[in-house]
Amino acid sequence: MDGIHVPTMRLYLLRALSRSFGWPKGDKRSARSGRVAKLAQDRRGYPHYPAPAVPGSFDMQRRMLSREDEAAAEKGDLEVRREDQDKINKFSRLHQREMLLEDDLKSRAKEKEDLEEISNELELADEDEKVPYKLGDAFIMLPLPEVQQLLSKSTHKIESSVSATEEKLSDIREEMNSLKVDLYARFGKSINLET
Repeated sequence: MDGIHVPTMRLYLLRALSRSFGWPKGDKRSARSGRVAKLAQDRRGYPHYPAPAVPGSFDMQRRMLSREDEAAAEKGDLEVRREDQDKINKFSRLHQREMLLEDDLKSRAKEKEDLEEISNELELADEDEKVPYKLGDAFIMLPLPEVQQLLSKSTHKIESSVSATEEKLSDIREEMNSLKVDLYARFGKSINLET
């Protein structure tokens, strides 16, 4: 506070507060009044900020459970056992793995689509022509029939990996469904496992 007079600093702060709350410039009330009722609405009808939410008011849109479900959960107030927590953790891990496999499946589908598009383009090329084929980071000029064979091998390899990934995904989903059944049977509506 080098060189700034303390009452002047208060005046600057009050002006900044009045701008941020939308108080009219001529209004003599300030943040130091401390009365929420006076600040809720100015005598000229300028609302400054919304009134605070009263417990039990309409402003409870983020609720996951209805009041009846909450009351039922409190009555039955189940204790989370170690085995229940293990099931919840396992479900979470499976869900993460499911999301990774779905992303992998999308990328492989894109690769397959690209290979099929390249194969269709190569059908229009001359048979005597040499075509660049990518191996690792380098392109090698190869005859067209050899490139088509390599593309078909790559396509079959991707198809087999896609089918293996789909099998893994179906196994994971089955296991997740069995865990859902167990956990919903134990906890009812007090747990949310929807993904």
